Amino acid sequence: MSSPRRTVTTVLLLVATTATTLLTLLAVLTTTVGSTAAIPVDRPGRAGPAAGHPAGPTGHLDVRVLHYNIHFAHSGLEQVVRDVERTDPDVVLLNEVDTHDRGAGVHQARWLARRLGMDVAYDANIRFGWGRRGNAVLSRYPVQDLRRYDLYVTPGTRPRGLMRVRLAAPGVRFDVWTTHLTTEAGRLRQAEGVGARVGDPTCATVLGGDLNARPDTSITRAVTTHLDDLWDAVGHGPGVTNYRGTKRIDYLFYDHATPRAAQVTPLRHSDHHAVVGVLRLERADSC
Repeated sequence: MSSPRRTVTTVLLLVATTATTLLTLLAVLTTTVGSTAAIPVDRPGRAGPAAGHPAGPTGHLDVRVLHYNIHFAHSGLEQVVRDVERTDPDVVLLNEVDTHDRGAGVHQARWLARRLGMDVAYDANIRFGWGRRGNAVLSRYPVQDLRRYDLYVTPGTRPRGLMRVRLAAPGVRFDVWTTHLTTEAGRLRQAEGVGARVGDPTCATVLGGDLNARPDTSITRAVTTHLDDLWDAVGHGPGVTNYRGTKRIDYLFYDHATPRAAQVTPLRHSDHHAVVGVLRLERADSC
C-alpha cells in the first residue's frame, strides 16, 4: 500500500505537469490567434467565412459587385471599410491600392480583406521606393485562379496592368477582371489590350475599372466591343463618377449575365464615386 506522503507527492506532480501542458497550449493558441501573418496574394487565404447569396432552386445566382477607386485610402482604411460595408457587395474591385511593403505602412489589400472577411487577389503595377501600387479584388467567394497581364506602356509613363480572377460561387464559377488605365499617352492602346485579353467570353464574366475615359470615346468602345456596359443596360441618369461630378469614367462591364441593377454611390472617402451593380448568373454559364 502506498504511503500518504507518496500519494500526495504523486498528485502534486500530476497537477504541475497538467498545468505546464495547459500553459504551453494556451501560449500556442494565443500566438496563432494573435498572428499578423499576411494573407497570401497569389494563393489568397480565407479571411472569413464565405457568405454571398446562394444560388436558388432556379439555378441562378444574383451577385452584387462594387467597383471603387479608393485613391490610396488617403482618408483612412477604416473609412474605406465603411464605404464598402454600406454597399454590401459580394465582390469588390479596387483601384489605387498601396502595399507600403518597403516601409512601415500596411499592405492595404490584405488589410481590407482581413477586416472585411474576404478572399483577396492583388496586382501591383507601379513600383515606388516604399512599395507598390495597383489593383485588387476582394471576394466573399473563394478565388480559384489568378492571372496578371501587363498593358502597353508609353516610354516615360507609369506601367498599368490587367488582372483576372476566377471565383467559385455556390453553383457557378465566374471570371472577374479589373484594370486602371493611364491618364497619359497610350490609353487607347491599353484599352485595346484589355479588349484583346478579355476577348469574347464563353462564360459569366465581369470587368470593372477606371478607364479615365468617357463612354462615347474609342477607348471605351475598345472594351464594349467585347462586353456590355452595365450602366447603359440598367443605369439611370448620367452616372458620373469623378469627384467634380462632370463625367463617367468608372465602369462595370459584363457578358453571359443578366443585368439587374446599377447605381453610382457618392461615397465620401475618395476622389471617385463607386459603381455598384447586381448581375444574375446562370449555372449554365459557369466557367
